[in-house]
Amino acid sequence: MTGQNATCHGTTNWILPESNNRNEFGPADWNWKGITRSDVTLPRMLKEGGYKTIHVGKAHFGCNDSEGANPLHVGFDVNIAGSAIGHPGSYYGEDGYGNTKGDKRRAVTGLEKYHGTDTFFLSVARVKNTKEHIIDGYNLKAQLTGKPSAKRPESFLMHFPHQHNSSYFTSYRDGDWKVIYEYCPETPDAPTYQLYNLKSDFIESQNLADKEKKILSNMMMKMVKQLEYEHALYPQDKEGNPLKPIVPRM
Repeated sequence: MTGQNATCHGTTNWILPESNNRNEFGPADWNWKGITRSDVTLPRMLKEGGYKTIHVGKAHFGCNDSEGANPLHVGFDVNIAGSAIGHPGSYYGEDGYGNTKGDKRRAVTGLEKYHGTDTFFLSVARVKNTKEHIIDGYNLKAQLTGKPSAKRPESFLMHFPHQHNSSYFTSYRDGDWKVIYEYCPETPDAPTYQLYNLKSDFIESQNLADKEKKILSNMMMKMVKQLEYEHALYPQDKEGNPLKPIVPRM
């Protein structure tokens, strides 16, 4: 919605509407409130370009009572059923989407017309980015036509400093190589490393971290550089100290 990586906008975890789901070792200052009225967003930019935008379905742009809870505050002209909730109280019209049956705390609003019944959207427009607004994505027009693009780097950063199915990790890919760093907040002096060559091992079955120490070190340095560039927030230890990645020696 903002064109930014999570490390840049600070919403580094999914947003639980009712309470701050930072988790035990997650960064204390993560952006649980989500998108605000002042943020640069795609629908707001489209509006400035003369377009009218409609949000349909799941929004989940902020927690309860935050500005991002209402898609109209994000820049959409019309909102249909979007709110702070992620999964609805019920997916079924016959249940009133949570209003008559199911989890009423997460009842979907604005679909009263379809209660008791069974009942995707994408548009492309030429709109220029707002000046000085950081965008982490790249134009994929060339790739979508099957052509290479030198303007798009062959690197990708995924940063998740919270607890979930996979917890407290950063992964970084550059070309054929991918490194996964696990912060291990309970034993911060003993993080774990995984290194894979995706060209020869696309299912990531052979961890080469011990065998290719020079490549591991170089990949970690690149990953740290990108994290610092994006002003990333890090997991914290029991005393609240940020746990920054440890680059292993070659």
